Amino acid sequence: MLGLPTWALGLALAAEGGAALLSAAFIPRLPRRLGEARTIVLGLAFEALSAVAIAASVQVGGAPVVALGQLFGGFSLPLINISLVTLRQRITPRPLLGRVNAVVRMFIMAALPVGALLGGPARHHHAARPRRGSAL
Repeated sequence: MLGLPTWALGLALAAEGGAALLSAAFIPRLPRRLGEARTIVLGLAFEALSAVAIAASVQVGGAPVVALGQLFGGFSLPLINISLVTLRQRITPRPLLGRVNAVVRMFIMAALPVGALLGGPARHHHAARPRRGSAL
């Protein structure tokens, strides 16, 4: 549990949105310079930094560290998502494109309830109780 006041959580989430917009502005140029695969790896590295920062925030710093984690996460998602879709569309033969996109989408959507089913009990079992007046 992060124990953040609601205003601090709002600022952290706003940082994520701003970083996502900034990342989306880089998307036209970055894959041309690095290539799509390297852009995806860069996005995954930012996502890993996001997870580490948010996990570390419980121990080392609260709201600023959560905001930094959200910033990294927001920057990573457009890099990963846009580059993956572009790469998939480029390498898939045109007659198969609709089927390939449908299958990928099905696997992504199928993973969401599995994550919720596993994450809910794990959070309940391992996390501390929320503090009064905290957002998380």
